Amino acid sequence: MAIRILIGLFVLLLVCFYLGYGLADRRSDRVLTVQRQLWEDELSQRTAGLKTALERARTESVPVKLPSPSEFETGLSPVLPSPAEALDELLRIRMPEGEARRQVTRRVVFLLETLAVHREKSLPLIEAFLSLNQDVEYAPPATGRLPLRDRAGPNRRGAGRGLPSQSDQRGPLLATEFVLPPSLRLGLFSVVRDIALPASETILAEAVGRAGRGVELAVLADHLEDLAPGRHREPILSAVRELLSHPLDINSPTRLDDLSRGYLFAVLERFGDRGYRDEALKQVLGEENRMIPAVVRYLVSLVGEEALPGLVKIYREATIPDRWDRLVLGMEILQFSGKNGSADELFGMIAANDGDAAARALLVCSLVGGEVGPYQLKTIDDAAVIARRLGLVEAALKQVDTPQMVEALEHTRSNLKNLLAGKEPVAFVPLRNRPRRSLAP
Repeated sequence: MAIRILIGLFVLLLVCFYLGYGLADRRSDRVLTVQRQLWEDELSQRTAGLKTALERARTESVPVKLPSPSEFETGLSPVLPSPAEALDELLRIRMPEGEARRQVTRRVVFLLETLAVHREKSLPLIEAFLSLNQDVEYAPPATGRLPLRDRAGPNRRGAGRGLPSQSDQRGPLLATEFVLPPSLRLGLFSVVRDIALPASETILAEAVGRAGRGVELAVLADHLEDLAPGRHREPILSAVRELLSHPLDINSPTRLDDLSRGYLFAVLERFGDRGYRDEALKQVLGEENRMIPAVVRYLVSLVGEEALPGLVKIYREATIPDRWDRLVLGMEILQFSGKNGSADELFGMIAANDGDAAARALLVCSLVGGEVGPYQLKTIDDAAVIARRLGLVEAALKQVDTPQMVEALEHTRSNLKNLLAGKEPVAFVPLRNRPRRSLAP
């Protein structure tokens, strides 16, 4: 009898446990459903708030709020704004001119760092804003011609990294990191990368499909390679090709938008994509026949000698109004001299021509490699190529009699002989730029 009672109690306990567990499980499901709905409602409200703030930002500006002198003197720091407050202020900031610009720049940097400090709390708001596909510009609109450092020159590292990679120092530094981001979206991309949580990669990957500017794709490619090397190569390249084929109209373009095609070709070069080589030759010259250095670099670095006939034809036949553009194109082609007949033929034409003597002198000196004026070329170390270039210079010296060209050719001959002897080349200083010697004893 006692055994039956014990068995009955055991069965009763099992039934109670099953009923209680099922009830708790259903309650848990209901709680999760309610929590998820509350989160979605909050995100929807924040997204709507961002849209409203963005519309308000078009007509309003926000005063810059810096810590007071007393806070600096006492060592007290201001309380960090919340992610919502920081993003709302970034939406309303307008970059002034003159001395006030410095203060506002510091405030923008501070607010972006604030978002990075809040880490995962900032990500939903940033994701919501980026999904709007709208922006706030902090850089001034592009006016006039680009300065020399943005057209070509040594790739010296400044505030951050640039494209292409640091292994090749020719061409302009196409920056992908900035002290002051040119726009809010670019700044937020860097914030998301710096937070470096699993959700960061997802947010940046989704932004690739919505990017409408070359600089955005370049920055996203750089940041995604930091977080997940190689994982997003194909989506990035697909977006680059789409933007090259169907560029979007930018209402108020900045200097970075003028460099958009350069950024896109730099991304193609970075990932070693040769598939756009046929179209690249058609895009060497942009508006007003201005050369796009990154397109030339893409052709020279990835396509190589196959691109030379097209590049030589452009150099010889196209009207290139900018003297520096023409000089850079010539130097890139002449890097194949001693290895390619088309480049050798162009060198002979340049040496014997009666055109711009100063530019021709620099082109002749570029056969040595290294620094040529403000341009950085690779130094050659192949003895056979050096010897063939030396033969080209010797042949040109027999046909040229103008003092400036003779000087450049003799200097280049001397430097090529130095390279063959394992010595360092000497920088070229034209006679007209050398200091006069004093006649005093």
